[in-house]
Amino acid sequence: MTAARKETVLVFQTPWLTHVIENLVFLIGQKPGRRILILTCRKDKAPAGSEHPGALARLEKLDFVEILTEDAPARDSDCLILRLARGRFLWNGNLNAWAARSRRLGLLSDYYYFKEGLKVRAAELIYNFPYWLKADFVIFQAGASTRSPYFFLKTKVFHSPYIHPQYLSDTGLMELLFQSVLPELSRKFRLTFIGNENPEARCRILRDVEKVIQSFPDVVVHKNWHGELLAPDKRHVLWIEYGDHDAARGLSPAEYAGMLRESDFCLCPQGWDYWTHRVAESLLCGAVPILEHEWIYNLPLENDRNCLLAGADGWGNVVRKALVAPESVCRTMRSEAVGMASEYLNVSSMAAPLHELFAGPKL
Repeated sequence: MTAARKETVLVFQTPWLTHVIENLVFLIGQKPGRRILILTCRKDKAPAGSEHPGALARLEKLDFVEILTEDAPARDSDCLILRLARGRFLWNGNLNAWAARSRRLGLLSDYYYFKEGLKVRAAELIYNFPYWLKADFVIFQAGASTRSPYFFLKTKVFHSPYIHPQYLSDTGLMELLFQSVLPELSRKFRLTFIGNENPEARCRILRDVEKVIQSFPDVVVHKNWHGELLAPDKRHVLWIEYGDHDAARGLSPAEYAGMLRESDFCLCPQGWDYWTHRVAESLLCGAVPILEHEWIYNLPLENDRNCLLAGADGWGNVVRKALVAPESVCRTMRSEAVGMASEYLNVSSMAAPLHELFAGPKL
C-alpha cells in the first residue's frame, strides 16, 4: 500500500444500496480526509421498488464518494466493509482481491434478526465464508438481535439509520430539519399522519386510528392544508395518506418537516421494517411520536414523557390520550422530546460510534 496516500479510503460492498448504507456513508464521510468507494450494481440491476435508484442519485453528488460496479478492479484501501448476504459470495474472486488489498475487513448487517431461524443464520455464515474469518468488527442496526452468528467478533457497533438520507445529503433540507424548536409555542394540529398506507400491517393500524378519530365530534380531519385559518374551538388532525397506486406521494421533504413543526403528536406506525424514520424526524421537529415499541430505536424514549407507546396501551387508547391531552401536557412532552433530540439526534452524536470505529492504530 502506498505510504504517500494521505486519505483514509473505506470501501463498502453491497449488492444494492439501502437507506441504511446511504446513512452510514454520509456520517462516516463527515470526518475530513475520508474517501469512500462503493461497490454496487448499476441502476437498472437493482430489485424493483428498492431504495437503490434514489440512494445512488444522492450519493453520486457527494464529493467524497466514488461509485464502482462490483466487478471493478481491486484497489488499495484501509477498510473493506461487506454487506452480509444469504445467497451470494461463498467464493468471489474479485471480492477476494479487494479483501487482499485492504488493511482491515468488517461486516455490515442492515436487517433485523427477530424472525430469523438458526438455519438462516447458518446460511449467512456459509455464504459469506471465508470473509467472516478475517473480519474484526460488525455493524448492526440498533435493535438487531445480539444473538447473531457474529458473537465471536470483539467489536460490535450498533447504528440506527434515524434520519431519512434525503435530509442529510441536501444542505437546505438538513438546516430545515435540524433548526431549533421553541417548545412553548402552540401548534395548529393535535395529531398528524403523512405517508404511505402500506404495508398491510400499517394499513390496519391506520384504519383503527381513523375510527377513534371519527368518534370525537369536535375533531376536524384535514386531507391537506395551505395555511388557511383553523377554527379555534375545534381540534385539528392533518391526515395525508397515499397508496402505492397513487401518483401523488404526500408532501415534499420540506413541506413534510414544516407540517411536523405544526403538530403536537405524530403517528409513527412501523413501515416495511420494524422501525420508521418518522420517529426521529418528528422528535427533531418537536412533534411527540406515537409508536409501537421504544427499544428498537436505541434512544431514551419513555412513555408519557417524550413519546406515547401503543405497545403499552394499544393504538386506539394511545390516540385517545393524545387527542384529549391538555395543552400543558403537550408543551411538557414537546420540551422533553426536543431536549432528547438535541442531544442524541444531531449529526455529531449519530456519527460518533462510527468515527470511533475507524480511528486508532488500525487505520
